[in-house]
Amino acid sequence: MNLPIKIASRSSPLALAQVEEIIQSLKLLGTNVNYTLLKYETAGDKDKTTPLTTSPDNFFTDAIDHALLSKEADIAIHSAKDLPQHFPAGLDIFALTQCLDNKDAWVGRKPWSQLEAHAKVGTSSLLRQNQILQLRPDVNIVNIRGSITERLQLVKNGQLDGIVVAACALKRLKLEGEISDIFPWEGMPLQGQLAVVGRHEDHDLRNLFSVLDVRRLFLHCGTHPENYIRLGKIIHWPMIDIKAVAFNKASQKQILQAFESSDIIMCTSTFAVDHFVKTLLSIAPDVNFIEKTFAVVGQHTHMALQKYNIKAAIVAQDETARGLLKTMTQQINVKGKRILFPRSSLPNPFLKDVLTLMGAHVTEITIYNNTKPAKRDLPSLSIAGVIFTSPSTVKNFLTDYATIPAHWQIIARGPVTLKTLQEAGYHNATSLS
Repeated sequence: MNLPIKIASRSSPLALAQVEEIIQSLKLLGTNVNYTLLKYETAGDKDKTTPLTTSPDNFFTDAIDHALLSKEADIAIHSAKDLPQHFPAGLDIFALTQCLDNKDAWVGRKPWSQLEAHAKVGTSSLLRQNQILQLRPDVNIVNIRGSITERLQLVKNGQLDGIVVAACALKRLKLEGEISDIFPWEGMPLQGQLAVVGRHEDHDLRNLFSVLDVRRLFLHCGTHPENYIRLGKIIHWPMIDIKAVAFNKASQKQILQAFESSDIIMCTSTFAVDHFVKTLLSIAPDVNFIEKTFAVVGQHTHMALQKYNIKAAIVAQDETARGLLKTMTQQINVKGKRILFPRSSLPNPFLKDVLTLMGAHVTEITIYNNTKPAKRDLPSLSIAGVIFTSPSTVKNFLTDYATIPAHWQIIARGPVTLKTLQEAGYHNATSLS
């Protein structure tokens, strides 16, 4: 291409180093790129107070996505782990690069082994917070935001005893000397990798950058495989079959009465939200959701509610039934409350049993059926890994195939799915959360 390629990037030193890494990688392969660099501030750059556990899906890509879609920019270069799960229509990943380093590093005033009780440890990641507390339950976790330089300054000026940071970020900034220790776990999926993103129809640019693409083939065993294209090339291999329950007139009347008399509606999955709201709207199109208190597990379930212009009053960041129970009981006194719990056909009595013991009146409604599809022979392709999105996807896969091939990378969405895999003996599984 004769015209300069307009490359969009965030403006931090790390983001600019990542652009240079892509350019140099192409140069090593014999391609010199004529380009113009366009710098953008995303919502995540402007807002340094919102915890990443509650931030929007496109927190670090929104302005750049808009620049690509409006043709202000030609391609974008991101940290792959910052890519949104719900990828904007019209955009595609042209390349996912080789991982530089997927480990987490400790940068501290003292080595990790000498850290005192109640030390202040900074990190913005919920996954890292949980991993740190497993090693040292006696430290105090501090949510931090900002550039790598700003985070390092929190240690140097004594506000924190140390921070947990991706080793690859320090390496790209030539700051390896700041590393005190390397943690024993692998980092988050995509950590250490870069992503080149462009418009779906720009085939020349796709071909130019595709030489850097190292994506592998993954089986996706849940629903909405399009949300996981950032991980690699996806084969949708559903291990659950989700279908709405058909209700007769008498049951529809009972559901509407239960909704109208309830104080709290409790949802633990996006499926529960979708099928419950659609069922209610089919029964009573003018039903009023605004005055109801919704309690949900995680941001994905909250986002499912927001599609219907419903805002959850209670959102548990710990995406488990116990996490929802803890968050609910911290915010409200459930004694005497009437709680409506639309759920799947798979029994899990924990929430109802505990809330009932606490004096709540819980009405469960099986709003959708979750069943196992018929067994199929696994594809005869070179599969690199598998993605499980719920405990039932794990259990159904093992029912049909008995074991997960030892050479596959195993990725779980959420702590409950990860726990299910670990209980089945797959301790090498990693979490997307």
